[in-house]
Amino acid sequence: MSLAKRQAPSLKYWHSRHLERIVRLGVRVPPKMRSIVKLCRAVAVAGAVVAGATGVVCEEARPVVAGELTSAAQVLGLSEDQAGRGLPVRLRGVVVGEAPPVDKSFVLWDASEFIYVMADEAGRWPFRRGDLVELEGVSGAGGFAPLLHLRGGVRIASGELPVARELRAEELNAGQYDSQWVRVRGIVRQCEPISAPWAGRWRLTLAVGGLLVSVRVNSECSPANLVDAEVVVDGHFFNQHNVIRQFVRAQLFVPDGVPIVTTVAAPADPFVSPVRPVASLQQFDRHGQVGHRIHVRGEVLHQEPDGWFWIRDGERGLRVATKQTERLLPGDLVDVVGFPTEGGYTPRMEDAVFRRSGSGAAPQANVPADIHAAIAQDSNLIAIEARLIEARRSGDAVSLVLDWQGLLVPATLALPGGTGMPENWVPGSTVRATGLCTVPLTDPAPVGGLLEPRAFELRLRTPADVQVLAPPPWWNRQRLFWGLGIATGASLLVVAVVLLAARRRFREQEIERARAEAEFAAILAERNRVAREIHDTLAQGLAAISMQLELAKNVPSGGAAEAGQYVEAAHRLVRENLDEARAAIWNMRSQSLETHDLAGALDGILRQLAAGHSVETSLEVEGQRRRLAPRTENELLRIGQEAITNAIKHASPRRIDVRLVFREKQVELIVSDDGVGFDPERAAAGCGRFGVVGMRERAAQLGAELEIASAPGRGSRVGLRAPTPD
Repeated sequence: MSLAKRQAPSLKYWHSRHLERIVRLGVRVPPKMRSIVKLCRAVAVAGAVVAGATGVVCEEARPVVAGELTSAAQVLGLSEDQAGRGLPVRLRGVVVGEAPPVDKSFVLWDASEFIYVMADEAGRWPFRRGDLVELEGVSGAGGFAPLLHLRGGVRIASGELPVARELRAEELNAGQYDSQWVRVRGIVRQCEPISAPWAGRWRLTLAVGGLLVSVRVNSECSPANLVDAEVVVDGHFFNQHNVIRQFVRAQLFVPDGVPIVTTVAAPADPFVSPVRPVASLQQFDRHGQVGHRIHVRGEVLHQEPDGWFWIRDGERGLRVATKQTERLLPGDLVDVVGFPTEGGYTPRMEDAVFRRSGSGAAPQANVPADIHAAIAQDSNLIAIEARLIEARRSGDAVSLVLDWQGLLVPATLALPGGTGMPENWVPGSTVRATGLCTVPLTDPAPVGGLLEPRAFELRLRTPADVQVLAPPPWWNRQRLFWGLGIATGASLLVVAVVLLAARRRFREQEIERARAEAEFAAILAERNRVAREIHDTLAQGLAAISMQLELAKNVPSGGAAEAGQYVEAAHRLVRENLDEARAAIWNMRSQSLETHDLAGALDGILRQLAAGHSVETSLEVEGQRRRLAPRTENELLRIGQEAITNAIKHASPRRIDVRLVFREKQVELIVSDDGVGFDPERAAAGCGRFGVVGMRERAAQLGAELEIASAPGRGSRVGLRAPTPD
């Protein structure tokens, strides 16, 4: 079935549905209205026939159903989430023109709003600019504003195109004119073909009130002669946005068939315009042309691969941006035509074209006397004599820091990674640096009037721009820091050694003082003990003896028997006091420990006490034999002496064995015999001061463990384990 035959019945139904609704409501329809409806049906059928003749394939129109959105304003009023749900949409409006991508997108105007329409099926959409159409589809969230995903539609007739809304420069960044038909006025800065046909055929850069707006033109006619012309452009307003649907910048799209109107034509040859001095750019001129190209002439100072080069006409420099690829050398004479723009402290020229007119000698650098003269040379070639503070690589560039008249001047040189820095670029060297002066605007701007920064930078051209005039002094800052560091470290080391030695000496003095105090206390205690011993034994004993002798002296003559009793008592007291004196002497430190160790002293006492008795003796030493602390040796000797003495006097043994065991931090003394034995509990209460109680007291003073094992008829064993601290 042909397209016209498929479309005609549906169109007839579509245009008569309103009349049928009126009839169903019982409203009388005048004959004239019926004639108008029939005429509409005929027009619709004719439109369908025309669409079929053009080969357009569209879906059949159908009545509006509940829940459908029927205006562009309703779709644009949806939130991102709502529009992304694919709500049904039916719109009637005029096709304003194609939009990128041009093979499947266009803009529709339905008197309420403009809306972006994207056809989901492959192939070009079937309508033309100015067609009155009815579309159906679903809503979409879009990247910036809601849109319509086209499912089908029909052309109804030719419609009336909207009038373009003229936007001012400040409105271009408002972000609220997406897809609208707008008009802007400006000066063309660039014009170049586009390699991607889906985005148009030409790209213009339009200067609109200080803003640069990208304009895509989908026209086969070349607009290349529009550069520097004042034009009026009608087109769709689109935008570039970020990933969170925020407006970034504006751009226009001019559909095919929409002309760009030139109000002031560009000069046929821009190089015939008068040459302006570089110093005159952006100066006060009440009658000058704003925004148009300017012709300057000068010698080339430097050119870089990214399209920038520098020229100088006399004493002033200028930075120029161009897309020409012709190679320029320092000293070449060129004519430049371009658009002056703000470029920092002094103007720069962008979107420029140039002609080489000759060549000359390499340009000489100016030498500024101070900071005021230096900043006046912005974009010019200057040379300064300074001290190199730092040189380091950062990617494909080398960064230098120069000390010039007390001011730190950064300098940058483009140097590929495989190229090393010159070896004589040593910090501290005196250098002559030649480069392009760049004055940054980092200082706070004054309220008005003169702006005079206090810093500048150098853009070096080649490594030869840095000439080393004098190497750094041997005693430089780095070596000074190292020397100070070493001296400081040595001083700290000496102080540490002195402190350690002082602490050690102080510790030794503390130990000596403590030892002296301990010896003095021991001497004092021993003296007090000896005094008590003499007072308790010898003094009282001598007093008793004196008393007995006094009594014997006073016995009357003839009382020899009575005097003999007193003398006998005195004799007995002498023997007892002699024993007490002997015991007191034994209780003092043995002289044998002065010439022998503990084992030797015990062996001597064992031999001395056993002499004259029929008893066998033995002394056994185990472990590493060594000297102990004097107090420990003395107490162990006295305990061993007491145990041996008690065995010989009271146990009548046949054998006495003494065993001395040296361990790492302990010494053990064992005295055993095979005598008659005794009861340790009873002996402790009645053996006197030098019995079991005395041995326990001495053991307690050493912090030792004393163990006495004995029983009647089973011999005795006295064991002592004493610690031996270092």
